[in-house]
Amino acid sequence: MGGTLNAPGNVLSEAMSPVEPSTEWNFAADPGAVAQVLSLGMPVRLVALDATDQVPLSAEIYGALDASNASAAANVAFELLALNPYLWQGGTFLWDELAALALLDPNLVTWEDVTLAVTLEGPGAGHIERAEAGATARVSTGTQPAGATQAFLEALARGAPRAEPFALAGEIRASWDGASCLAEADNDAAAGTYRLSFANQADAFVGFAMVAVESPHTWQQVRRVAATLDVAAGEPPPDWISIIGQVQADAGRSALGVVHIGSALAGPVCAATEGDSAVPVYHVGEPLPTR
Repeated sequence: MGGTLNAPGNVLSEAMSPVEPSTEWNFAADPGAVAQVLSLGMPVRLVALDATDQVPLSAEIYGALDASNASAAANVAFELLALNPYLWQGGTFLWDELAALALLDPNLVTWEDVTLAVTLEGPGAGHIERAEAGATARVSTGTQPAGATQAFLEALARGAPRAEPFALAGEIRASWDGASCLAEADNDAAAGTYRLSFANQADAFVGFAMVAVESPHTWQQVRRVAATLDVAAGEPPPDWISIIGQVQADAGRSALGVVHIGSALAGPVCAATEGDSAVPVYHVGEPLPTR
């Protein structure tokens, strides 16, 4: 898997802008190795960004694995995505997965025989482009998104179950409306890993956290800490308060995360700015039911 002909590159400069000419991450890592492989005279197929950009790691894939993950491979994939929701919320694609699928079924990808030149130095090192004099390779120019996604899910579904499968304990639904920081959990907040669904219903950015406090400390003490903490001076909360899950959301937006519930008392805290101040104010909600 590597390279790009017509798709935008995915290598960024120190200023976080796309490197030009467009370059794919794998090829930029070692352009000399790319040139050597292409010069060997052996058949080469490149699954490039032109194809992989068409198969994002999407919420639909996560939903399919959430609904069905009986095999060990599907369950491991579900665990990875459940614990790292940013992976399927944009910016991640089936890069190496599509290359493996194309090896099993080349018809999932459309191919073009291209004579390539590789840029070896400079900011565009690793860039490939069509050239009259160069090495010949078969490069992917596109794919069938629905077919590739289905093939990916079918491949994961094969095989025996996992010895100790991962499962979410439920969902925590949380919100902030500019005044109240709320959270409620499935299964009476029994110990386990929960999906966090947060909705910011206010008209300003907010940070949301689920925090836990170990006995003998109380939730009332959490409220006192939130009211007296010198946030402007960078004062940290006491070590008996731990963050067990957090997300951020712009005004009117939602966010997904993960919360790990244990034996400690847990509840929601929202951090929101008020007026022209850049210093957030902590709003402590009601704790989850005692387990």
